[in-house]
Amino acid sequence: MFIYKYLDKGVWVWEYSGIGRRTKTMTKTLTAEILAELGKPFPASVIKKNYNGLDYISVGDVIKRLNDVVGADGWSAKYEEINPTGTNLVMRCELTVLGHTHTDFGEAAKETEPVKASASDSLKRAARMFGIGLHLYLREGGAKQQPAKPVTPVGRPPTSGYGGPR
Repeated sequence: MFIYKYLDKGVWVWEYSGIGRRTKTMTKTLTAEILAELGKPFPASVIKKNYNGLDYISVGDVIKRLNDVVGADGWSAKYEEINPTGTNLVMRCELTVLGHTHTDFGEAAKETEPVKASASDSLKRAARMFGIGLHLYLREGGAKQQPAKPVTPVGRPPTSGYGGPR
């Protein structure tokens, strides 16, 4: 696993990839079967409750699911710090799985580990668009009771969740 941090047009960007930057052509494609595997419900043993009593899974479980289903070389994540001077740190994650990209945002209070917390949150939210952990939001008693609010950073156009503008 590699994490790259670099400055791009005045904004810090982090990239994570199971094997580093891609140098070979991917042989797998994103199929309905792979999406079904990604979207399989997690066992009760890995589902936790947050401080609001809502169910969630850890970012480690998301990474394990990605690695198990598409392999470490089948996905990558790119992070961009959106609001470094605001009250909360907002991180944008572009998650690419077998050549398909979904984007979402994570937010964390600027406390002990805001980069880690907002990056983890944004990865989990982007992974949900591939079906990972989505069952927690669709069932009774899950996070469905309190839907996540989209974060639109100031000065940036909102995205459709597919990596492009709406």
